[in-house]
Amino acid sequence: MKKVLSTLVGASVLATGGISLSATDVGALTLANGTTTCSISNLDGATHCEGAYAGNDSNQSLDGLFGINGWTEVVKTEDDTNEGNVFDSMDGSWSNTGMGVTLTVNTIGGTSGTWSATGLDYSNYDYVAVLKGGPTFSAYKLADFTIGGNWDTSGILTGGQNPQPSPGLSHFTLYKTPGTAVPEPLTILGAGAAISFGTAFKRKLGKAKKSNEKA
Repeated sequence: MKKVLSTLVGASVLATGGISLSATDVGALTLANGTTTCSISNLDGATHCEGAYAGNDSNQSLDGLFGINGWTEVVKTEDDTNEGNVFDSMDGSWSNTGMGVTLTVNTIGGTSGTWSATGLDYSNYDYVAVLKGGPTFSAYKLADFTIGGNWDTSGILTGGQNPQPSPGLSHFTLYKTPGTAVPEPLTILGAGAAISFGTAFKRKLGKAKKSNEKA
């Protein structure tokens, strides 16, 4: 059962469009420059973003990302044939397959391009796309049924004393988690109202019954 992102737990860094809530850490993740630099405009199909984070997503835990633990790497596409990636000389794209999902990215090493994925199971999983470039990476929560679109690296940073946006893309990775359903606030309020109404009705019915017995 999927997690509903209506409630985010912990100190997360969440950006939706131009609105952001910032903190320096999310679990063990550390923001590269102490503030959010990513935007959902960096990746078609993104509903939220976090980052840029320092380091490499491939060699650290992503627990705490979007308030969720237990992210599992599905597939990573990069320009390395030793890792199972395949280069298409016709369009310059790289693709890789993992856990039944094929991820195609055009163009690794560039600052913008396109991506597409097949085999995603949105009925059972939430998915996050991670763009890695330079010494940083940013994560993008995908809307259900997203299967591709455009990307750019303006949400991640170069290295050095004066980090700048838009390094060349090192790799593009998809992660998933089954999550646990979190009730929507309106659902909770509705359930509470129903219980209150039921209790009041039961009391009123009890009083009416006692009144009839006395008569």
